[in-house]
Amino acid sequence: MKRILSVVLVVVLTLALAAGAVVFAPMQVRVQAAQSGDFTFSIETKTSSATILGYTGSVNKGPVYIPENLGGFPVVIIAPYAFANHTELRSVIIPEKVGLMGPASFSGCSNLNSVYFLGAAPVLINNPNVFLNCAPSITIFYIQGKTAFPNPWYGFDPVLELLITPKTSTVTDKMNTISGTSESDWPVAVTVGMVKYKASVVSKKWKVTLPKKLAAGTKFTVCTELGDATSLTAMRFVLPATPTVNKIKPNSYYVKGTATKGATVYVKITLKNYSAKASAKTGAFSVKTTKIFKGNVVYVYSKINGVFSELKEIIVK
Repeated sequence: MKRILSVVLVVVLTLALAAGAVVFAPMQVRVQAAQSGDFTFSIETKTSSATILGYTGSVNKGPVYIPENLGGFPVVIIAPYAFANHTELRSVIIPEKVGLMGPASFSGCSNLNSVYFLGAAPVLINNPNVFLNCAPSITIFYIQGKTAFPNPWYGFDPVLELLITPKTSTVTDKMNTISGTSESDWPVAVTVGMVKYKASVVSKKWKVTLPKKLAAGTKFTVCTELGDATSLTAMRFVLPATPTVNKIKPNSYYVKGTATKGATVYVKITLKNYSAKASAKTGAFSVKTTKIFKGNVVYVYSKINGVFSELKEIIVK
C-alpha cells in the first residue's frame, strides 16, 4: 500500500556534466514523497523522475535490487545517505537510468562487497565517500553489452561481468512449472505475457511455479535478471507411445524396435538399466545391453518431454 504525500522541496534541477563538473541550479518544485516496499522515494514532477531517499529493508542474502521505476517514474538519483549503515547489505544492483549518487549514499555498509551497474557510469557526488567504510574487497561490476566504465573510476577498477543464459527444460501444456539449470548465481526471470516471475538459483537449479498451466503455443522468455532473454514456446503435451520391440533372441546384446520419434528408450534387465535415443526421423531404436539369456525378463519403456510411456514386459524365449 503506497502512501502518497504532496510536499514542497528544494531539489537539484540542472546537472551540467562537463569535464566531470556538477553544477546545481536549485529552485522550488512540487514533488511527491512515498513509500513502496522497502524504498522511500520522491517524485520530481518537472523532470518526471524518482529519487531514492531511504531503504528500510533487512535482506542479508543475495543481491538487493533497486527498482527501475517507482511511482511510475524511472529512478535516476540515489540521495545522500539513502542506504547508509545497512551492514546487512552484501550486494546491490543499480538500475540502468541512475545517473547521480549523492554523498555517503552507501557509507557504513561494512559488508557490501559487490555493486552492479546496469547502465552508464553515474556521477558520484563527493566521489569515493559514496562507498565510504564499505567492505575492503568491494568490487564495482558493469554488464556486458550494456555500458563501458572508465578505468579507473573514482579510484575503483570496474570489472566486466559476463552473464550466462540459463538452460530451460521442455515445457508442455500439462505443466504449471518452468525449471532448468544455470551456471550463474544470478536469479532467473521468466516472463509470460506481461508478467514476470523470479526464481533463485540453488545448487545450479531453478524453478518457477505459474498460477496456471500454459496453453500449447504460449511464448515466454527466460533470462538471468541482468542477461539477454531466450524466447521459448510451450509445447503440446505428447504421451510417448509404448515402444514396439522386435523379437529378442537369446545370447543377443541388443534390444531393437520403434518408439515415439526422438524419445529416449530405456531397457532394464536383471536390475541393470540401458538406454538409447530413438531416431528423430523414424523412431527406430537399438539399445546395447549385457548378454541376454533365455528366460530373462526385459522391461522396455520410453521418455520424452519428461513424460514416461507405459512399461512393456518381455520374457525371452
